[in-house]
Amino acid sequence: MLFKLSFRNMKKSFKDYAIYFLTLFLGVAIFYMFNSLDSQQAMLDISESQKEIIKLMISMLSVVSIFIAVILGLLIAYANKFLINRRKREFGIYMILGMGRRQISKIILGYPKNMDNSCGFAAQRSLKFKEMIEKNID
Repeated sequence: MLFKLSFRNMKKSFKDYAIYFLTLFLGVAIFYMFNSLDSQQAMLDISESQKEIIKLMISMLSVVSIFIAVILGLLIAYANKFLINRRKREFGIYMILGMGRRQISKIILGYPKNMDNSCGFAAQRSLKFKEMIEKNID
């Protein structure tokens, strides 16, 4: 029963999670782009006069990279808060229906199991973590 409920709720909120994961993916891609720019082959094959300009650009990119990391961190915090606030009503309904905190925790921890086919190795680790937590709860 908890699996069906968890799966149904995951299907309902798939659009929100898809936007969240797409935003994270794009943010990490931009962060990687800025951090790997100085090690590109085109940057290594430049004249001596351009090396000073490139060094200045790399130092500026490190500042921009820190700024992007801060913005990405704030974005992750905001998105997590948004998703949890969106689900508070759902959790309240579960409590009104008579579910305890343990059962609600099992529903929340069941999400990685539902997404197992699409998450790969990270899902396997979170399944093991979920099993460990479930053993401690019960």
